[in-house]
Amino acid sequence: MTFAEQLAALFSRTAVVDMRAIEASVRGRSRRSLYRDLAALDYLASYSHAGRYYALRATCPFGRDGLWLYGAIGFSRHGTLKTTVEHLVVAADDGRTHEELSTRMLVRVHNPLLDLVRLGRLG
Repeated sequence: MTFAEQLAALFSRTAVVDMRAIEASVRGRSRRSLYRDLAALDYLASYSHAGRYYALRATCPFGRDGLWLYGAIGFSRHGTLKTTVEHLVVAADDGRTHEELSTRMLVRVHNPLLDLVRLGRLG
């Protein structure tokens, strides 16, 4: 069984895993190699919990807004917290407030919003 197949088997047992579980399932593999194996499976890192959790894009049941919450762990079709915040604000006809975003995403979004405004990507 290849390393990618071992990882696929892990994800077939549980939808979301952290690096500790990945390393335990594929012993003797460097982190760099594990990230290459994950990339071959088209993975996503969580936008919450500092990207500590991983899921396979194909198995994420995203909502219409491109978000999927696995308990309190958030994943986005759009990638990072900052790119997701930008997409949600731009895609909404009337924009989104900090409160609306925080409530929907279950994370504090003040810093990404401030960064996006400073970069001129949101107003």
